[in-house]
Amino acid sequence: MTARAEPSGILPEHERVFSAWSEPQVALWSEGDGRTRKEGVLSPASADHYRKVWLAWCEWLAGRPMKRSRPGVARWRLATAEDVSAFLNEPPQAKTRATKVGKLASFSRRSYWNVLSGVYASAVKSGHITDSPLVQVPRPGVDKESLKPQFLDPAVLRRLQSAHSLKRLVPQTEPSWLAARDRAAIALVATCAPTAAELRALKVEDLRLPSRQRGLDGMQQPQDGQLDLPGRTLTVPADIVPLLRDWLAEREEVVSALRPPPGRPGVAPHRMALFIGREGHTAVGAAQEPPGLPAPTVHLIFARVIEGLYEKMRASGQLAANAYAAKGPASVRNSVIREWALKHDAATAATWAGLKRVSGRYL
Repeated sequence: MTARAEPSGILPEHERVFSAWSEPQVALWSEGDGRTRKEGVLSPASADHYRKVWLAWCEWLAGRPMKRSRPGVARWRLATAEDVSAFLNEPPQAKTRATKVGKLASFSRRSYWNVLSGVYASAVKSGHITDSPLVQVPRPGVDKESLKPQFLDPAVLRRLQSAHSLKRLVPQTEPSWLAARDRAAIALVATCAPTAAELRALKVEDLRLPSRQRGLDGMQQPQDGQLDLPGRTLTVPADIVPLLRDWLAEREEVVSALRPPPGRPGVAPHRMALFIGREGHTAVGAAQEPPGLPAPTVHLIFARVIEGLYEKMRASGQLAANAYAAKGPASVRNSVIREWALKHDAATAATWAGLKRVSGRYL
């Protein structure tokens, strides 16, 4: 007996099984506010990432000698607990080109386990298989060493919160709007601590900046702004307001080229993405809404600046030679939450961060 070819237009079985697990969760995300993180809810971006993990697992199984195999039976159906453990502990480069080379971090190992566990549980429920190999594989823990680097050194965080420092850390580029965007995005996360998903989901209307006012001496008076995030409104420090104004001015020039011709319906400007990506922004008049900021771009924006800052501060002796921190936006958010908890209290920090509680690792 040999495997039958799938009819044209029909997804292979292993992809259909993944879709059966992910699509209901994406539907729940779409029905909600599109930003709140909840159990059993997936954003389209997360579903796309998890799909790559599932396909990597299936591809990895295809090249692995298996203890049991049956002609015409998909390998994902025959996988054992031993296969799962091996997949979670082998170098990522053996799984997929999309993952980084090197040892799989404990956070990633847990994430991979969650994907496989969810898809297999769904397959059991739908009757595709009788049992899940994940039942015999404990959910990976997160080692303490992986938790430590999730916070920035306080001196590093202070530089990311300073408009003056950010102008030096993110030099002017061509096109100029990229630098303005990156400074504004970093400043918002370093002061208001939105998650990366919340940052990407921000609309222009979510940011409210004060009108320009001058004192009796003719000097402009610094004033705070406000940022609306799911379930909370946070104060935008006056120091970074000029960076945000710069970005809105640059953004307006980019978006003006994307507005539809007169008479053609379009998205209201205040409901467009606050932070936009580079892809598609040159399509003059062809789009009703500028492209949002892709998740990989968000990580790159922060990683490039934080890594460069750490190198400079280590070289100057301001930080220990072995000082290290995770370089993504999550490390900045975590550091801000810790700062809030230490300056105020854990309950206040949880409210401002949109969390139910702030765990002891922040303190």
